[in-house]
This record gives sequence, structure tokens and C-alpha cells, in this order.
Amino acid sequence: MFLSLLLIYIIKNRLAIFWPSTGRMVDAIEELADLKGRETVYDLGSGDGRVLVRLAKNAKKATGIEHNPILNAIARKRIGGLKNVSVTQGDIFEKDLKDADVIVAYLSRFLTHKLEKKIIKECRNGTKIILVGYRFNGMKPLKERRVFLMRIRLYKV
Repeated sequence: MFLSLLLIYIIKNRLAIFWPSTGRMVDAIEELADLKGRETVYDLGSGDGRVLVRLAKNAKKATGIEHNPILNAIARKRIGGLKNVSVTQGDIFEKDLKDADVIVAYLSRFLTHKLEKKIIKECRNGTKIILVGYRFNGMKPLKERRVFLMRIRLYKV
């Protein structure tokens, strides 16, 4: 019964179903991000925080935004005492992304297409976007990595 209600909630709100990134996927994301230590990173739909924590090691600031309160709690625990990382529960479309240098997103097709519009409107030239799974319609990826059957693409505004 609980799973049925959860599935209805996910479909109704067009949310992505949580599917954790594998170690190889996180490696590919980290490679595409090519962080130098001075970037502000956002992980939109940050799930359990595994990508966020990895990227934070080479970023000035890393922020995760996750809709699911259970995953948010898991991410907070994973973050531990890292000072340059934060995670908030909320709607990724309510966050201002103007200061982003790198954005990572592993979302549903619907949310990915909606995110493209937000990024074009808000982000400055040079902002890197790393998408796991679905692609943007109006932008061409600069690089692409394949991990198993999953495609991970790098875009730049």
C-alpha cells in the first residue's frame, strides 16, 4: 500500500524515482566537472548526497537540493563535518542558480526539460551543466560519457 501511494505521489508530481549513482558514474561526473577548487557546485536532486560529497572535495562550495526528506536526512549524515557542503530540502526550481559554476542533475525527463529553460534564463556564460540520463533539447553536449547503459553529458551555457 505504501509503495503504491509513493508511486502515485511521484507520478503526480513528475518527480524522478531515486536511483543511486554508481561509483563509476560518480567518477565520470567528477571527470566532466573538472573542478579546480574555486567553483560553486549545485547538485539538483541530490539524493543521498554521494555525488555532492565527492564534488565538494574539489569545490569551494557545494549545495544539494533534494525534495525527498528521507534522502535529505541520509545526505546530511553522509556530509558529516564537511564545512563547504550543505543540503536543503526543497524545490530545485525555487533556487536561484546565478552563482553556479557547475550544476549536476539526475532527474526525470520532464524535470530535465523544465530545468533547461531555467538554466538558459538564470545561468551565466561558462556554467557547466552535467546531466545524468536525459538530455537537453536545445543544447548540444560538449562531452559525453557512457557508464553501463547510462549517458552522462556535459553542457556549457
